[in-house]
Amino acid sequence: MSEIVIYFNPLRRDSAVTYQAPAGTALIDFLQAEFPTGFDGVLHVLVNMKPLDLSNLDYKIQDGERVIMLVAPGAQAAIAAWNYVYPYLVQALVAAAVGLAVSLIFAPDAPKGFDGGEESPVYSINATQNRARLGEPIASHYGTVTFPPDYGAAPYVFYDESSSDMYVDELLDLGHGEYIIHEVTVGETPVDALEPGAVRYWVYGPDDHNQTLGTIEADIWSQIASGPNPKPFVENMFTSPEVESWEFNDDRNDEVSTPAAFAGRAFAAGGGQLGRITEVDSSLDIGPGDTITLANTVSNNVSFVVAFAVVDSGDPTKMTLFEGYGSSIIQDEDPLPGATTYTLNTTTNNMIAGPFRAQKGGMTIDAIDVDILFPQGLMTIEGDGDQRYRDIEIQVTYQQINPDTGAAIGAPIVNSKTYRYKTRRPVRDTISSGPLAPGAYEVTVQRLTAFAGRGLSPEQTIWAGLKGHVVLDATATAYGPVTLMALRMKATNGLGQAARSRVKVTATRVLASGDSDNPITVIKDIWLNTDYGMKRSLEELDTAALDALEAEWDTEPSFNGSFDSRNTGFEAMQSVISLAGARVLHQNALITVVPDRVQAVRTAMFGMANILPDSFELTYTFDTEGDFDGVRVEYRDPTTFNPAYAVYPEDAEQPEAFTLFGCTSASYAQQFATYLWNTRTRRRKAVKFDTELEGLIPLFGDRIGVSHAMPDWGQSGVILEQLGTNTYRVDQALDWQSENIVLLRDEHGKPNGPYTVTVGATKDIIVFDTAPGITVATPGNREPTLYSFGRTYELIKDFMVTKITPQSDRIIRIEGQLYDEAIYSGAPAHMGGV
Repeated sequence: MSEIVIYFNPLRRDSAVTYQAPAGTALIDFLQAEFPTGFDGVLHVLVNMKPLDLSNLDYKIQDGERVIMLVAPGAQAAIAAWNYVYPYLVQALVAAAVGLAVSLIFAPDAPKGFDGGEESPVYSINATQNRARLGEPIASHYGTVTFPPDYGAAPYVFYDESSSDMYVDELLDLGHGEYIIHEVTVGETPVDALEPGAVRYWVYGPDDHNQTLGTIEADIWSQIASGPNPKPFVENMFTSPEVESWEFNDDRNDEVSTPAAFAGRAFAAGGGQLGRITEVDSSLDIGPGDTITLANTVSNNVSFVVAFAVVDSGDPTKMTLFEGYGSSIIQDEDPLPGATTYTLNTTTNNMIAGPFRAQKGGMTIDAIDVDILFPQGLMTIEGDGDQRYRDIEIQVTYQQINPDTGAAIGAPIVNSKTYRYKTRRPVRDTISSGPLAPGAYEVTVQRLTAFAGRGLSPEQTIWAGLKGHVVLDATATAYGPVTLMALRMKATNGLGQAARSRVKVTATRVLASGDSDNPITVIKDIWLNTDYGMKRSLEELDTAALDALEAEWDTEPSFNGSFDSRNTGFEAMQSVISLAGARVLHQNALITVVPDRVQAVRTAMFGMANILPDSFELTYTFDTEGDFDGVRVEYRDPTTFNPAYAVYPEDAEQPEAFTLFGCTSASYAQQFATYLWNTRTRRRKAVKFDTELEGLIPLFGDRIGVSHAMPDWGQSGVILEQLGTNTYRVDQALDWQSENIVLLRDEHGKPNGPYTVTVGATKDIIVFDTAPGITVATPGNREPTLYSFGRTYELIKDFMVTKITPQSDRIIRIEGQLYDEAIYSGAPAHMGGV
């Protein structure tokens, strides 16, 4: 089947009627069957958007083809005007597929991802989580927002032996500026709903931490030092990646192995590398903590403890054995002789792990934490099943070293701790070194107590973590003017893993300049702020216009959004102001905001007298097959900040999608969807014409009146002379009917009126019922006054200026789209609709 669409009034979308026609139907046969008496007007036909001459109406429609028929007005004068409009109407039809994009000049953006860097945790569709977004901008929130703060420092864990509880300490960066905290949640659970003491947090604004390191540590310690768990909060804790779950065992504590063949290449320590033997057979049962003895070599008849055994990524059959930091036992020998042998001796291991460094290069630490776990509990089970206490002694050795060479500095510091328990529940503890001389350290942990040798006795022992407290430079500027939240969570009873990365905050940004949810206040902050904004001058803003809008938008629209991705200042300002259906513009050398809304007064009027000949163009947008049948606006749920949607009309099956960035109100989103749909369906006409310098009078977004020789557009021209009191001669014979009125253009280009008028002695003479409210000029003394003549509903068409382009020193091109107050029916209140 195919379609034939007839527009009985091509300037009205709702005049279209669609007919189904079988392929092969001749158009003349269709017309004779459906309209045997013809039309009250002139017919124009387009096939595949190309005009079809009426002499070719015997054309047979093809399968799936769409034919458009336009019925021009029937009156002779209307037909003459139609012949002027027709070329532009055809042009609009040809461009119908793209024409609607032009009409939505105040629409927000379509949904899109946040590119230009790491994914935004605020707007991500993935599970919300905290993370360190290295190299990404610090967030700037406005209004009230729910978001997962970024890490301000690496989080860390520690254990309380008395309860075996695990704690997680985090320092979170809420973003630039000051905030009022409404709620903190872990996962989906508010902190207030957790057991007492499970989560504690402290909030520090820019003036609280003074952008210096150590202030937060000192303040928190003053509050918790005398409490039940007096463990200092650390602003910068380094967690060693080498130590995570080192398990002590005595599987090899029986005997020395028999010498066996050994191959590889030996390299001495140097150039930042440990001493090592490469290309060792990876199937050999050699691992960290083992002591191996080499023999029958030239330079390496030595014994050393293996610190790391790393399988080669390129060849899994080979591995590299590293000696410990500062050992410097292995010497260069490439390759080892073919007669080389090794002996594996685990007896001397004595369950030693390490040494491992407690800081990375360039760091200085002054305290060390070692985490020890007995995950199955700790006890002795006798042969008769009797359970007794079990004592395990752990020894921790802290050795200060030269960070470059690894050479020892001074004597090691040795701490021993004995754990005595009779329990099957996990025993967990963090051993703290206490204050150390600032420097670089390596740490060795040894289990001194041999295993009981009874399979039922739980005494599994794990070195779970190594952490170094980094020395803070209290003289350095840190963090920036942001708000920080220090958080301590008791990560027990299943809270642990969630607690580390699923903390969300609901907070309101506080701006000294005013409410942070006012779109105008926000764009002023973006423009002026010297920390994260554009650092521009207030003198560059149109403060008169912006201040008026700021006062007008005191309660609505309300912007609640976050910026945490890279973009330009102008992009950020426009994304904010789109919430209000407005545009940020450079106008008259100032930055201003132009909203789309009801305008009671026209700022200028243009007619046949000041529109340059042959410059007037009219276009009109039609719907095409597959067009959107509604609008869907994405906004954010105010409680969860998850995406939510408003659709208008509610039964739309294929709506066009928009993102109303910063909106958290369902009712406002619904009103905005209504406004966008009204715009799409009603703002279909567009004009373009050239005029002289008076074209500079209106500005972008202004309502202007246009009178032209178009159907129902009235007549326009200039007044030629004054014949008497309130009586004037104009430049043409007017089409007098009932209820005639006139609009005048004053010397500044603004419309004045309308005035009720009657016909004089001839049709080119008008008589005003009341004296005009402006001085009417005639040729000779200055530029004559322009008029627009018609009836109340035919006088003039209103357009909104969308573009003003100088064509030469004196010629200005104006482009506009239809202004219709019905667009604002059901729209947000600040647009002035009802």
